[in-house]
Amino acid sequence: MHRYILKRIAMLLLVMLGVSLLIFFIMDLAPGDQALMILGEAATEEELNALREELGLFDPFFVRYGRYMWGFLQGDLGYSHKYLSDVLPLYLERLGATVVLALASALFAHILSIPMGIYAALHQGKVSDNIVSALAIVGLAAPNFWVGLLLIILFSLKLGMFHSGGFVTLSDVVLPAITVGTANMALLTRTTRSGMIDVLRSDYLMLARAKGVSEKMVVRKHALKNALIPIITVSGIQFSAMMGGAVTTEAVFSFPGIGTLLVGAIKSKDTVCVTGCLILTSLLVSVTLLAVDILYAYVDPRIKAQYSK
Repeated sequence: MHRYILKRIAMLLLVMLGVSLLIFFIMDLAPGDQALMILGEAATEEELNALREELGLFDPFFVRYGRYMWGFLQGDLGYSHKYLSDVLPLYLERLGATVVLALASALFAHILSIPMGIYAALHQGKVSDNIVSALAIVGLAAPNFWVGLLLIILFSLKLGMFHSGGFVTLSDVVLPAITVGTANMALLTRTTRSGMIDVLRSDYLMLARAKGVSEKMVVRKHALKNALIPIITVSGIQFSAMMGGAVTTEAVFSFPGIGTLLVGAIKSKDTVCVTGCLILTSLLVSVTLLAVDILYAYVDPRIKAQYSK
């Protein structure tokens, strides 16, 4: 197992090196003059060139990339002139809200999707299975902004149960979490259903039933355990995507997360902030996927057998 974990960590470092280089290259091509944004339109060409020289903007690309990554390793991601703050503390300040939203969305999705998927698999082909499948399709097809607006109209404007935006108390996370979790719940329901159907048809479960094992024990102890592998994979991908910031949902609910921060920086052409946010988000997503890979290894006996030799 240790070899597997070390291999995944080495792959993560290589991926992050490539991703950071790609992000820095793309942002280097982006329109906009960092010196002009700092000094404003009233600055003379001599003042702009002096600042460009000070910022190292005349240096070759790989020199600037190397200098940026060296600062990145020391926690220096530059200064955002839109938000008037260093990028790292600005990002960490918004990270908490995004983590809370991601956890709440994942909790909402898993609490509903796994029981619904199991129920649909046990009643395959029946009316209840068709209803669950139809709900899952609707959940996948419904756009996040549409679901969010409906929730605001119903629970904020009509019933007055929740605030329509912002993040002051934990109750403010409920509607955004349901909005993000709806599509995730739909996909997880379909994944759970498909995985359970495949496992329930397997020969070893038929043998367990023939030996007199109760159906509840077959489902809980044997079927669900083996169906967890695709569920964990889909859950990990969904959670890592949510950790990157649910941009549409955050915009609808004015939620102060990473997505809102990134959109504001893009609108203002704050390339320093955008570059830092994208690289940090890539690192965050990669670490989340690494954790999923490690969990996957403990669940899948084939990986254990491969790396225990």
